[in-house]
Amino acid sequence: MLKSILRLGVVIALCGGAYSSAEASNGIVTGKMRTKLKLENCGSGTGVKYPCGLYGTWQPVRQIMIRVVRASDNFELGRSYTDNGGNYTVFWTDNTGSPTNVTVNIQMRTEHGDGRFKIVPYATSSGAWTWTVINRIAVHHGTLPMGQIDWDLDPHLNVWEAAVLEWDSLRTSALMWNSYGLATGCPSGVTCNGTAPLVIFDKGQNTAGGPPVCTGGWANGWNNQVCLGDTNIGHYANQGGAMHEMGHIAEYCSNASRTRYDNLANYGLNDPSNQHGYNTAEWASAQYSEAIADHFANMALYQQDASDPWVCTATHACTAANGDFSLEAASGDCGLQNKWQINATRYFWDIYDSHMDSAEGTTDNLQAVVGNFCDAIASFPIGTGNGQRDEPGWPTINDLDGHATTDFAGHYSPSTFAQMQMNCWPQGAD
Repeated sequence: MLKSILRLGVVIALCGGAYSSAEASNGIVTGKMRTKLKLENCGSGTGVKYPCGLYGTWQPVRQIMIRVVRASDNFELGRSYTDNGGNYTVFWTDNTGSPTNVTVNIQMRTEHGDGRFKIVPYATSSGAWTWTVINRIAVHHGTLPMGQIDWDLDPHLNVWEAAVLEWDSLRTSALMWNSYGLATGCPSGVTCNGTAPLVIFDKGQNTAGGPPVCTGGWANGWNNQVCLGDTNIGHYANQGGAMHEMGHIAEYCSNASRTRYDNLANYGLNDPSNQHGYNTAEWASAQYSEAIADHFANMALYQQDASDPWVCTATHACTAANGDFSLEAASGDCGLQNKWQINATRYFWDIYDSHMDSAEGTTDNLQAVVGNFCDAIASFPIGTGNGQRDEPGWPTINDLDGHATTDFAGHYSPSTFAQMQMNCWPQGAD
């Protein structure tokens, strides 16, 4: 099991003072961690949880592990986690009883304070993880204020902030609090993961002792893993990268379907490359899966009253000029667009947002929270019949349009007829 992901090796000497050899040395280390965030999928206007104005600015490293260890043997003397301001307080104790100075390292590790996820950065060719010493200082018994440390050398801290944003949104759901990233506490009949916590591989490589291979990005609910293969996607395209893939895990932990879309002969409808897109026709099961993962990411970036919400498609701020999609825009003439992923994504958004829209002779007056979507997914009964959890069939895939957005609508209350009507009625088949 990985023990050291990122080390802010502030090396200090802890002095035992006048204590006898039978007594323990102890004290407190405090400080603040910041990094220069560069999440490119940001938002403008009101109701934005990560506004574009934060790009390239120093921001706190939130909810991350800080620990003190003896440098001689890496023995842990104390640990804590930063708060949302990046502040930490670590109480340490060295029971060796030595009255002489003890050299220690202060480490930062990309493991979350709630124990729900950790990020494993890319490995070296040998599979080892890098450690970096950034300071040296001497301290005695009592409290040592380390001050503020600005750390701008590790782009996977962008992935960290994206994951924290996603978890901050998901944790508002009681179902997610009791299931996400945990080995126990999942809905009845569901095994949420193989091991806990959720592991997010940042730029996975096929190296000895390293993470698995992924050339793009994927999520595996059974093994409780997310893989971000492309450096730019993993480090900077937060909405379509870590947040989207963590959204797949959220669907899985709400009510784990035993059918996953990598089992389909063609992921995209009539697409031999097995790819999917926002404005291409997809099998309804794939359309639904990708759209609900989008939606979990969108809820992490935007509040219900967001004035200008978008789905970003690459590593940039969201604009129409960049080929991105406004969540408030209408799709126009539907045609085969009922198979488009973006229309299912907009359907979920219209359930969530507080804007009252009127179109197609209907009015959207719903406003939901994260838990409403998790509870609707949890209400799918176990089985392979129409509207059931494993409708596409397991282990034999026999209904590529099964487990679709229309099935979700059938389990969501109150009625989402207006939201379906406004978004080309994302389709499924019985």
